[in-house]
Amino acid sequence: MNERKPDWYDTARRQGLARLSGEGFTEEMKRTVLRSADGASAYKGKGAGGIRQLLRRAMAAAAIGAAALILVLTLQDGGWRVSDIKDQRAASAGLLGERKIRTSGGEIAVAYGLLEGERLERGDAIMSSSPELLPGLGNSAHPIGSPERNAIETLTYDDITLLDSKSWDGVGTLLRYTINSADLRLPELPADEEYFGFTYDAFTGPERIYSWGMGHSFGFNHETVRLFGQDMLKISAQGHIDGIGITTWYLRKIEDGLETFLTFHYPAMHERDLDGDGVEELIAVSGRGNQIYVFKERNNELYYAGIRELLGAGTGDTVSYDPTTGLFGLSLSGGEESPQTMRTYRYAEGADKLFPL
Repeated sequence: MNERKPDWYDTARRQGLARLSGEGFTEEMKRTVLRSADGASAYKGKGAGGIRQLLRRAMAAAAIGAAALILVLTLQDGGWRVSDIKDQRAASAGLLGERKIRTSGGEIAVAYGLLEGERLERGDAIMSSSPELLPGLGNSAHPIGSPERNAIETLTYDDITLLDSKSWDGVGTLLRYTINSADLRLPELPADEEYFGFTYDAFTGPERIYSWGMGHSFGFNHETVRLFGQDMLKISAQGHIDGIGITTWYLRKIEDGLETFLTFHYPAMHERDLDGDGVEELIAVSGRGNQIYVFKERNNELYYAGIRELLGAGTGDTVSYDPTTGLFGLSLSGGEESPQTMRTYRYAEGADKLFPL
C-alpha cells in the first residue's frame, strides 16, 4: 500500500508548484516546508494560501542557494578564473544582478574577464564603423597591437632638420623636425612633412631619437607614469570631434628600445594601485555611455571589469571615479518620489573587492 501523501503535497500539485525545472520537490525542500509549517504560528489556520507562501519561500531559498553556488565557483582563484560563460561582461560583473547589489549594502567581488579583439599588424587599418570592443571604450581593435607594429623606429640628428625642441622633464628632449632622407620618410607623405620624436637620455642617450608621430604630436601632453608595475611614458591628446574624447598612448621599454604598448581611444585614463599589491591598475573613464573600466595586465594580455555593471547602475544612474582618492561613486537617480542618493566605494587592500563607505 502506498504511503499517504501529506496534505500540503496535494495542494502544491494542484497549484502547479511541485515543479522546478521539470523536476519535483527534493526531499530537502519537503523537509524545509514541514519545518517551517511546524514552527511558523503566523501561518497556522490559513489553509492552502499559507501553504503556498511557504512553498514559494522554499523554492526561492533553493534558487538563491543555486545562484550563490554559481557565484562561488566563478569567483574562485581570487576572481581571476576565466569561466566558461560566453558573455565575459557577465563574468566581469561577478554575476551580481542590479537588485542584489543595491539591497546587499556589503562588499562586491570584482571578477575580471579577458579582453579579446583583433591585434593590428604594421600597415593594417580598421574601419571606423567597426564595433567597439567595449561600450564607451572607442577601441575597435585591441589596445595592444603586434610587436612589429608597436616598435618605435629611431633616427639620429644627421637624419633630421630640427624645427623646434623643448625639455621633457625626467625623460629627454621633445623634437619637431623634417626628415632629410626619402628612405626614412613615410612614403605616403610629402617631403616637407613635419615629424615628432624625442630622446630618452637615461635609457639610450641624447643622440638617439625615437621617431614617434607627426609634427602636431609635439603639442600633446607628455608624462611619465607607473603602470602595471613598470615605468612608462604617457602621451595623450583630445582628438575627437565632440571635444571630449581623448586618445592616450603608453610607451614602455623593451630590450633594445621602446614600443607603443597601449593605445586607448576616447576615455580619460588613470593609473593607480587600487588593491595595494604594488602593481598599478589602469582605470578608463568614458563620457560615452558613462562607462568605467578597470584593467589588469598578465602575460601581455588585458583583463577588465566594468564598474557600471558591478555597481548595478540602472538607466538614469551615474557612476564616477575620483583620481585623487581612488574612490568610485554611484549616483542613484531616485525618480520623482525619492531624492537622488550617492554611494561611494573603495577598492579593498589585498583583494579584488569593492567596499561601500
